[in-house]
Parts: sequence; C-alpha cells; structure tokens
Amino acid sequence: MQRRVLRCSLFVVLCFALVLLYGCNQNDYKNDEAKDSPINKTGVKDQEDTNTTKTQLHFNMDIENEKVDVVADYLRADINSSVFLLNRDFTVTEILADGVPIDIKEATKTILLLDSYEIKQYDLPVFENNIRIIYNGSLNGSSGLTSYATEQITPEFSFLRWETFCHPLFAKIETFEDLVAAITTPYNLSIIVSLPVDYTAIFTHSNVQDHSTENGITFSADGELAYGEIAIAVAQYTTIETESGIFSFLRTTNANDALSLANEVISHTHEYMNKHFGERVLENKLRVVEIPVDLGSFAITHKHITFVESNIFNSVTNMTGLVHEFIHIGWNAKTEDFFVQRSRFFDEAFTSYFEYRVMIDILGNDVAPELLKRFENTYGIDLVPIRDFGRYEYGDLSYTIGALFLHELSELVGIDNFDSVTTTFLEKYQYTAVDFDLFNKYYTEMLMHPDVEEFLFKWIG
Repeated sequence: MQRRVLRCSLFVVLCFALVLLYGCNQNDYKNDEAKDSPINKTGVKDQEDTNTTKTQLHFNMDIENEKVDVVADYLRADINSSVFLLNRDFTVTEILADGVPIDIKEATKTILLLDSYEIKQYDLPVFENNIRIIYNGSLNGSSGLTSYATEQITPEFSFLRWETFCHPLFAKIETFEDLVAAITTPYNLSIIVSLPVDYTAIFTHSNVQDHSTENGITFSADGELAYGEIAIAVAQYTTIETESGIFSFLRTTNANDALSLANEVISHTHEYMNKHFGERVLENKLRVVEIPVDLGSFAITHKHITFVESNIFNSVTNMTGLVHEFIHIGWNAKTEDFFVQRSRFFDEAFTSYFEYRVMIDILGNDVAPELLKRFENTYGIDLVPIRDFGRYEYGDLSYTIGALFLHELSELVGIDNFDSVTTTFLEKYQYTAVDFDLFNKYYTEMLMHPDVEEFLFKWIG
C-alpha cells in the first residue's frame, strides 16, 4: 500500500490498512453459472424469486448512466446484527425479509459512524431464512469513509470497495474495534457483476468465470471472503499472463512496455528476496491490476492480488509500489493481537525496508541517501516507542520510522548478520503469530551483539 502520511489522517489509514493485513484460509472455489441466478434480460433479478439459497451480491453496472443497480441476498446464518449500513448516496428501493416487504422509510435513518462519517443505517425485522435488499446509486467521489476513497462510477473506470460501503454491512458499529471485527469476518459469498460488452470486472475472488449475455457480459465467482476484502475494478482491460504473474492494464496504457518493465522488476525482486530473506515458491501467481492515479495502490495479500496506480508503470524508479506489494505476498510475519496489527510494524515496516533494499539493488548504491530521506524526514520520530504505534493510532509511521529502525539495526549488527537472522525470523513467524516481546527476545538472542538489547529498548520499547 502506498504511503499516505501527508494525505490521510492516521486513523483512516489504519482503518483501511487492517484489511490488507487480515488473513484467512481460502475455500475451494465452485463455479457459479450466471444462469443459476434469477436474472432477467435487463440484468436485474426477478423479484418474485426471493427464496435465495446462498449469500450473493449482484452488481449490474449501468456504465452509461454512471450508476449501479444491486440485488443483495443474504442468508440468516450470515447475519449477526439487527441493522445494516450502506452508502449514504444509495437508494434502497425494496427490502424483502423471508419474501415479505418491510417499510423502508420507517427502517431508515442517517447516523454518524465513528463520530464523523455520515452513513445510512437500516433496521431489520425478525426473519428466519433470508433477506433481499434491492438498491441503486452512484458514487461522486466524496462518500467514502477514508479521504483516499474517491471512487466514481464512470465509463473510463469504476471501483467498488468496502470504504465506500457499496454493499450492506450487517453490524452496529460503536467503536473502532467493532468496525475491524465486522470487516474481517469471512463468510461464503457469491459475487456477480453484469457489464456492457468490452468491459471486464476484476475482483478478489479466484476462479472468476465470464459468461456472455443478451445485453453484455457477466462475471461471477463463489468463495470465502470478508467484507473488507471485496474490491471490484471495472474497465476496458487488456489482460496478459506471464511466468511472473497475471497483468491487467487499462486500455490507455502501452501494455507491452508496461509488461516488460513489470516482469523485469518482479523477477529481480523475487530473486533478491529469495537470496537475502528466504526462498519463497509462490504457488499462486500474483495478479497485478492497474487502477488510475490517486486511488492508492494496495494488496490483499493472501488473495495474491494487488491494485497499483498507473504511474507505477512509467519508469523503473516508480516501480517501488509494485516491489512493495510483491514483497507483501511472501515475506511478512503473522500477527494476531489487535494493537500489534494496528502498529503495522510486522507488515509495513519490514516491507518498506525490504523495498528500500531491492530498489538500491536495482538502481545502484548512489540512490541510497535519497531513498533514506523518505524514512528520516518524518514528523514524530521520537513520539512514542514503536510498540505503541497501534495503541496511539500511529501505524502509518511504520512505513517510515519502522523501516528506518530496521535499517539502523542492520547498520549496527552488520547487514549479513541482520539478513541471516531476519530470514530465520520470517521462517519461524510466517504462520505463527508474533508480538514485540517475541521480536525483541529473538533478535537479542540471535544477533549476539552487545548493544542490541539497549538499541531495541530505545526504538521498540
């Protein structure tokens, strides 16, 4: 994920970044033929068929009119709340609980989520089996929870993701912890996206199937997914598969040039990381999806997909974003504790430092001082110990201060010694949860340097 220290408040960055950290086991995916869904030729579900047998979101993208029509079906078993939240600019036209309509006006209210974000909340009646929510709307770039969620539905590019609450969130949110729990709990979900011909939908499910329809094309998939992992990019894409990954470029991009550069950088990054921080055989190819500038690059790590801004493909120097997201796929330690996660140290500090090392190897040692300035020129460097970043909502400082700490530690103990210990550390804690006490203990014992314990206490606490 790109740095947003100057663009976003610390709180909203954390809110988004937690999703990238979240991990869950994937289920085997089942193909979901679009004909199995009660879709009529207009692309909207037949409303008489309300006896859904699975939780499913059907987005019918009206690209020409820059809006989306949605039919959302949920099973009672997947709902643990008496309310749901939805983007304030969307209009719910019908709610059917076990096939029975409810009074939408009576059920609707506008609330402030986490004291500042305006969103619609809908009360649900008691029901036994399923609920269907039919709604529509557009995005004007100002209704996202975070300052960087500026998505709009346009013919050039459309993006649906959790920060704009484009699909119902069944939860009553009173604290930040409530929000984290709500967006990181996985459930089995089917997604269908209906589009005009010549458009492509790319989303975080694996094994997405496409089907031609009378009026366009439909993309669909089933699988286990958390609310915060749903991200759907819609555009006229050119997709190319190589040994390095699967790349989807916007039609305005010179795909051949961008692909050549990306392949070279990913191959170099993989080779460097294997050599210095432990070999990784990535069973699933990385999916790289181009998105417009200013939407913010990010990865959903365990789904092996990264969305990267267009300017990344302009030059090798700009490839830091792709390098960063690729490293996330294989070289991060696992965390479980809430505040340890929110510190972003074990994912973003390590990845930012590794990115620095890779870019020096690609561009040469002469760029090292310039790259280090990104870490050093950071307000609040002595604000609190790194272990308290999560508690005080300073997690985005791990991109800079956390990375600078790792650089300084490698300078103190010697880079070969640091690389060796870090390799074994990542092997041990890739799938086993780590915290700051374990980190301090491991590096103190393994580095065997007389000044390490005092150094770790100064930075980590």
